[in-house]
Amino acid sequence: MKDVIMYAHSGSENHGCEAIVRSTCKMLNDNYKTILLSSAVKADKKYHIDHICDKLISVKEYKKTTVEYLKYAFKYRFKSKYASPFPAACWKIKKDIKNSIALSIGGDNYCYVNANMDWLLEELIESHQYFRKKGAKTVLWGCSIEEETLKNKRLREDIKKFDLITVRETLSQSNLEKYGITDNVVLTCDSAFFLDKKETKLPKLFIEGNTVGINVSPMVLDNEKKSGIVMENYCKLIDYIIDNTNMNIAFIPHVIWQGNDDRIVLEVLYEKYKTTDRVMKIDDCNCEELKWIISKCRFFIGARTHATIAAYSSFVPTLVAGYSIKSKGIAMDLFGTYKNYVVSASSLDNDERLLNAFQWIMKNEHKIVRDLREAMPVYGERFQNALHKLITLSKHY
Repeated sequence: MKDVIMYAHSGSENHGCEAIVRSTCKMLNDNYKTILLSSAVKADKKYHIDHICDKLISVKEYKKTTVEYLKYAFKYRFKSKYASPFPAACWKIKKDIKNSIALSIGGDNYCYVNANMDWLLEELIESHQYFRKKGAKTVLWGCSIEEETLKNKRLREDIKKFDLITVRETLSQSNLEKYGITDNVVLTCDSAFFLDKKETKLPKLFIEGNTVGINVSPMVLDNEKKSGIVMENYCKLIDYIIDNTNMNIAFIPHVIWQGNDDRIVLEVLYEKYKTTDRVMKIDDCNCEELKWIISKCRFFIGARTHATIAAYSSFVPTLVAGYSIKSKGIAMDLFGTYKNYVVSASSLDNDERLLNAFQWIMKNEHKIVRDLREAMPVYGERFQNALHKLITLSKHY
């Protein structure tokens, strides 16, 4: 039985990260021994990720007598403050690495590398190099990659060294092609499209099939060009739903990280509209339960990528308040265009942009449902192809 070591996992309080782990483990089934390297083990245990992985290892625990830690300490002290401690955190699994598959499941990371994130650059490169040196086959799993990221020659050369790259949408695939990265690249979809649903209790005000799910991310607010314009757009949209439809509204968080918690923004909206008796808060729960709740919505408006993936894969017409290539790329692959399906936070220049886009989604509700149903078998084939490539790679030892 081969070992699959999943790394670049930031913890399950980001339920998108949790969804990738769960769906990937489901895909690997009983044919592989799964080891998850996590920077938030306590949070993973909270959502019982330790029940689905064979090993759950913290990358925050260092054995200071290892060669890797001494190298890190020296580099940090005398060469670079951006030295990565990642190799020093792998002392518990050193014997498991040779002849294993090292799966970088943090494909989203390549959307965010920029001049202000040298620490992330070091983390991505050094973790990948470490596994390669130790004899593992390496896979960049379900990634999205901004063109700006690929302008960094050092990172670009590192990406080329992956034994397999599964890219989850065609815009990112095109970016890779622009820089000559085509070998071992396979177009797939995000594994979370095949995440299971788990039934859970719905709030009293939740009307199955006639509720609008709303998710807002602090990151969307961070990307607005005009101060306050994002919340103005959401308020205008909510006013319209309450005044002109019989649908209720569910505020659904999908990331609850400290400092990047959807509930903070959603609480502001809930307090503003709670006296209408048309809105409700969804409590935090695991990603399978969140997907089940989202699947019971009639429409979904979301900022977090994996919240929208939960909606798409449940055939719920979805409007995305996006802030990176992944939202545009996923929508384009599903519908042939991202126009009308994605509103970029940076493009909001008046308070009705989100409302106008949502009205288009409402008008085209039945066509969108039909398009999503037709897309899922294609996505299934893409994913099976990526899985086949991964299995083939594991047999090359």
